[in-house]
Amino acid sequence: MENKKNQLEILESFARHEESVAYLYKEYSILFNDDFWVSLYQDELKHAASIRSFKEKLSDNTFYFNENRFRIEAINSSIKYVEEETMLAKSKEMPEIRAYSAALWIENALLESEIYKIFESDNIELKNLLKTLTDETVIHREKIKNIIEKRKTEKEIYDFL
Repeated sequence: MENKKNQLEILESFARHEESVAYLYKEYSILFNDDFWVSLYQDELKHAASIRSFKEKLSDNTFYFNENRFRIEAINSSIKYVEEETMLAKSKEMPEIRAYSAALWIENALLESEIYKIFESDNIELKNLLKTLTDETVIHREKIKNIIEKRKTEKEIYDFL
């Protein structure tokens, strides 16, 4: 029973992380008046809902949850970082490049931690959902990287002129 409680706590922390990232991206959309961030915001809210749906699956044993692969302290630390970035964005004191850099760091951290691998299942629906979460995180990272590279190139051209 304690094991199940711990697993549910980890899942909820993970969902809260996705929501905190969503709200950061929402603040970026307000601050920079850019639909790019609205799209990421919506995706992150969907990710949180998907993760919460795992809670129901956990109770009917359709997947294995490898909690040894994940430390709740790490996700809570990341949530704190995201919340600090959100407060900075709300203060309107953030340069746009900082927003892209923070977002890139967040998306990279999720991918490098291989967080989605804490779930294991033979259930094809769950496997597809996990793949979608991973794929969308990769897409977010690549979009952000491309914007940073484009801005860097534009700045280099501007500096040259």
